[in-house]
Amino acid sequence: MNRTVKEATIKSFHYPDLESLKAHVLAFVSAYNFAKHLKALRWKTPFEAVCHAWTNTPDIFKINPRHLIPGPNTSHVRRFKLQARKYPDRFAVCSA
Repeated sequence: MNRTVKEATIKSFHYPDLESLKAHVLAFVSAYNFAKHLKALRWKTPFEAVCHAWTNTPDIFKINPRHLIPGPNTSHVRRFKLQARKYPDRFAVCSA
């Protein structure tokens, strides 16, 4: 997996800063986990394999893995919250 990530990211593109590298690696790993069918998992995606294991033996999991799927705005909300903490005067929210 490490070689696959390296070849798809740092060996193929030039990144102006660390944040753009992190965003691209996160996008690649998400696509890999939710779209790439693997022979070792009998042509299932890694996420399908985890969901299948949860269906068969749910007692080995603490929570339902289907609840961990990132939403369409998850990363943006987290980034907004971090910026709001760092620059509270720029992100003043009305209390009305």
